Amino acid sequence: MFEKIRKILADIEDSQNEIEMLLKLANLSLGDFIEIKRGSMDMPK
Repeated sequence: MFEKIRKILADIEDSQNEIEMLLKLANLSLGDFIEIKRGSMDMPK
C-alpha cells in the first residue's frame, strides 16, 4: 500500500516538473495561467 502511495507522489512530482517547465517555456507564472483560464486576463502576445 505504501508503495502505491510513493508511486502516486512520484507521479505528482513529475507532473509538477512538467507543468513548471511548460509554463517557463510560455513565459507565464502559474497565477497568470489560472487568470487566463478564468478569463480575467488576456493571453500575452
